[in-house]
Amino acid sequence: MTLVLYFVGTSKEAMEKKYQIIEAWILHEFQEDRILPGEKLPSESALCSQFEVSRNVVRQALSNLRNGGFITSVDKVGSFRAESADRHADSSMNIGLVMYNVDSYIFPKIIRGSTQELSGRGYHLLLGHSDYRLEEERNLIENFIAKGVDGLIIEPVYSPESRDNRDLLEQCEVRGIPVVLLDNAYSGDAFSAVVLDDRSAGGMAARYLLDCGHTDIGILYTDDYYPKIKRMEGALDALAKAGRAVPENRIIRMKAFPNGGFRQAYEAMMDFFSEEEERPTAFFCSSDEEAVGLIRAAKNYDLTVPGDFSVVGHDNWRNDGLESPFLTTFEYPGEEIGKMAASIIIDRIAHKAASFRTTTVLAPNFLIRDSVRNLTE
Repeated sequence: MTLVLYFVGTSKEAMEKKYQIIEAWILHEFQEDRILPGEKLPSESALCSQFEVSRNVVRQALSNLRNGGFITSVDKVGSFRAESADRHADSSMNIGLVMYNVDSYIFPKIIRGSTQELSGRGYHLLLGHSDYRLEEERNLIENFIAKGVDGLIIEPVYSPESRDNRDLLEQCEVRGIPVVLLDNAYSGDAFSAVVLDDRSAGGMAARYLLDCGHTDIGILYTDDYYPKIKRMEGALDALAKAGRAVPENRIIRMKAFPNGGFRQAYEAMMDFFSEEEERPTAFFCSSDEEAVGLIRAAKNYDLTVPGDFSVVGHDNWRNDGLESPFLTTFEYPGEEIGKMAASIIIDRIAHKAASFRTTTVLAPNFLIRDSVRNLTE
């Protein structure tokens, strides 16, 4: 799995400063525990050579990290990763985690990964689920603030057109309660985040279907959930670049929780199959739940996958209940995402004075299986 760390500054010009690139790299090494507390950092000379910069640039980066409490330096010896900061006496040792759901689909993986990382560092997890309802999410955040949590990990209710609870999360940061976003992350640099490269996944799916000879491709997606919108946009962009623009009647839209997923996909595709006599040879679905709903609807019309049409999903949902086909899809690394978010929140708690924010982007891992027919063979 490829991991890319983007350092988010306060302006485009700030991101272009070379010393911030060095800072981001060192902090990434800390996050991945490749440099442990108390261990020595590479020498100034080594950093100059690695990043092809002057010694003044390296010294600026190290000075900023010292001021933020991340490293200590010993004259004529070198710089060292700081030992974990002492926990304040009034720390609750509790971290709030707000998810859409807690007991199904991809969400238990995230919870498991977060719990493992937090419990290993002496923290406790307080869990809440919003059912993708904005007011419920706000109540959960307010309750966690009242309980005095040390940090908050959240998959926020957010789409480009809807209202959101960004204001309340910004208040958390002002109060010294660091926030890490998962997946459905707001744009901008106000919060740290762990996300998938969803646009790339959509593009990869579309190009794979084209390579398999499919030229009439439909898209089934959730239009009020930002990661799925990006998956759809990536697929449409790749198809357009290949000269295969998707007609409007080939784009089937759904809504997110609580009525999304399998049930709404099934109903939407039942309507589609009843109305469309000429059907696409393939579909890209923005989740495996949607893909399963599509396949179940197709069976009611005596249509088979991949015989009558092919399907690509997303999330590698293993409990889909399908005997066949085994879905071609993208891995959703839930445990890794949970662990990364927990690690970031712990580092933020230990160094509350630091003003930087990071966005960790995971590259798609494409799993080619049985649900796509190669028409070129």
